[in-house]
Amino acid sequence: MNTGQLIVLWYAGLMISGIMFFNAFKSEDFWYLMSGIAVLAGVLIYTLKEHPKANKVLVFLWVVGPFILLAFYYLRQNPIT
Repeated sequence: MNTGQLIVLWYAGLMISGIMFFNAFKSEDFWYLMSGIAVLAGVLIYTLKEHPKANKVLVFLWVVGPFILLAFYYLRQNPIT
């Protein structure tokens, strides 16, 4: 896999696990929570495998970057006092 494919895989995994977590908290079902954790763990394990065409630093920045920007935006709008 190359860098772009790993980034798409991460976003798909985050979306699927987010839906699972939402269903877990909505229906209070243990299996949704476990499924969401399993999806995240599977994506993480697959990403950490050897991929000679992938740049892991770019994958990390593309996956974590939007969440960091959202956190900064939220903290700028709602400062901690």
